[in-house]
Amino acid sequence: MQFYSYRLQIKDSDWLQYAGRLYQQYIVDQYAKIEQLHLNFLRYNQLILWTELYKGAVDAIHARDSGNDVGHQIILSSSFAGGSRQMFQLYQDAMSIVSHFGKPDLFVTFICNPKWPKITRELLPYQTTADRPDLTA
Repeated sequence: MQFYSYRLQIKDSDWLQYAGRLYQQYIVDQYAKIEQLHLNFLRYNQLILWTELYKGAVDAIHARDSGNDVGHQIILSSSFAGGSRQMFQLYQDAMSIVSHFGKPDLFVTFICNPKWPKITRELLPYQTTADRPDLTA
C-alpha cells in the first residue's frame, strides 16, 4: 500500500497521471489488489487473530444449521471496511448519536464546480477534471 501511495504522488517526471481513464483504472486495480491481500491475510491467519474467542458464537450458529454447511467460515475484524461487524458497529454509533442529540433535521449537501480556479490550476497539462477525481470529490 505504501508503494502505491508513493506511485500515486504527483511528480514532474512521472507519466502515470497523464494516462487519463487508464490512470483511474490503475488506481482501482491496485485498490482491489491491496484489498485482496488484506482478505488473504485474514483468511490464512485466523489462529493468530484470536478467532478462538468466537468459538462459542460459531458453535451456536452451527447448532442452528440444517447440516448443509458450505465452505469455510472466516471471521473478519470489526475494522474491516464493509464487513458485517463494522456495519453493525456503525449502526450502533448512529443510533447512539440519534438518542443523544435527537433526530436530524438538516440534510446538508455540497456541490463542486469543476471550473473553479482552485481546481483548474491543479490540473496537469492535457487533463480534464474527470481525470482527477481526487480534486473534485
